[in-house]
Amino acid sequence: WSKQSNRERISEVVCVELECWDGALPCELKPAEHRLDDNLFLAAELRVHPRPAIELFLLTRRGGQGGGRPAVLSADSSRAAMTALRRLGGRMSLQPIPGTSWESVEPSQLMSYPELLIANVSLEVSHGGATCARRARRLVLLKWHEEDHLFIEARRAELLETYLVLALSELAGPVREVLQSSARKGWRELSHETLPGLPQAWIAFQDVQLERIASVSTDDLAPLQPIARTHLALGGGLPLPGVNVWHGDLLPELRVVVDEHSETDVTYVRAVPTRYLDGTEEADVPLAGSFSIDRA
Repeated sequence: WSKQSNRERISEVVCVELECWDGALPCELKPAEHRLDDNLFLAAELRVHPRPAIELFLLTRRGGQGGGRPAVLSADSSRAAMTALRRLGGRMSLQPIPGTSWESVEPSQLMSYPELLIANVSLEVSHGGATCARRARRLVLLKWHEEDHLFIEARRAELLETYLVLALSELAGPVREVLQSSARKGWRELSHETLPGLPQAWIAFQDVQLERIASVSTDDLAPLQPIARTHLALGGGLPLPGVNVWHGDLLPELRVVVDEHSETDVTYVRAVPTRYLDGTEEADVPLAGSFSIDRA
């Protein structure tokens, strides 16, 4: 706030957040030592073979206790949530996803996602006495998590990250307009006919990367309006197990966008030497290539 040039942008961000706030406060949790995140997140897995398809499920951050924790549908849930989980009898469990920090709500294959997407869901977890919840949204923003190989729900987009956007069909036109004015070329629009597993009343926008901040016409589109004007992202290439690790011959794309009033330097980092099992060593090689910096 001390910089005069930042005040207008900070005010814009505060106004956007207040316009989108419905006055609700986060769920109250029981004892802090047994806390579970008070949010459920929609997640998606996209399959390519034998034909394109999407699989939806619910996630929550992994708790400190073992897996298989029972959970029941809370009375605070909406009628749509009760319909979506009717085949489960209101009872489910949180199962750890190996190699990640997430737990999935199971059995996910028995949930009805056309109702679940428009439902206010609240679960009471038996071990730890925590409550986790998700509110209905007419537009769902799913960010690609390279380390988990999953698209996971995000509250607001960041510039140049990769997203899968799910929107009710009545919002397809406004979403399309935002993407045409602010997203990199290459995104695709899919329906339930071209993407099996997608609920019939919803449209999916795949490979979305926002490269500039656009104005939005309704609160439903607010997740597509990034707050930060400067961001660096890595994507593509051949990722290897671990965080931010790629194959040396298939390096990721470096994407950078900066505010037009900021001064930003991007520096290449040299790779460490490659050591082989026979004791030989290959000298480190600078990460060659070129990139451009877009002004937000």
